Amino acid sequence: MLRQNYDAELENMRKDILLMGDLSIRMFDLCTNIFQSGPDAAARLEEMEKQQDLVEKEIEETATRLITLQQPVAKDTREVVCAVRIATNWRKISSHITDISEYSETCPEKVRQNPEEREILKQITAAAADMMRGALSAYEKRDADEAVRTAGTDDEIDALFWKIRKELMTEGAEGKALSLCALMIAEHVERIGDHAANICEEIVYLEKYELVKLN
Repeated sequence: MLRQNYDAELENMRKDILLMGDLSIRMFDLCTNIFQSGPDAAARLEEMEKQQDLVEKEIEETATRLITLQQPVAKDTREVVCAVRIATNWRKISSHITDISEYSETCPEKVRQNPEEREILKQITAAAADMMRGALSAYEKRDADEAVRTAGTDDEIDALFWKIRKELMTEGAEGKALSLCALMIAEHVERIGDHAANICEEIVYLEKYELVKLN
């Protein structure tokens, strides 16, 4: 494989990673909409998940070609390996998003109208959305420092998740307990935060060749 072609393949793989991230963010926005407004966006969500599958497969095939047909230098090897791992995390994020949409569609109407649940779910989903956007931005700009800052939001998501768990455990206390449905949604959002933190770890490794634990 000529170096010019090799560089073009690398660039295409980077663009595919950005596409997967953008798809995940748009899926998450739709998913949040489903919980707040009804299941009208479910069909679009399904189509976007199928597109995620296709892009991830293309990244894997590109990575195989690059490693098999040309012995890459160290930096390029990290690029390829990190790309595959980042794609896997974006794909896992999209899987959690579809799970959230299923819970959202089956939640009873009284849960949808519970102001406490709506507020805390709004907070945790907003934090996760910010984290996903930060991870995508850090990858696009190759900014390891931004990746570290973005990963710090995972602590906020964890705190909100445990708040929901605690309130569910105190069911009946002044009628303020949150529902099991809210807990299951929050649990998937918490996992999304973990995968976004994993992406940030890969960015730091890619740019600084440092193995860090941000999750």
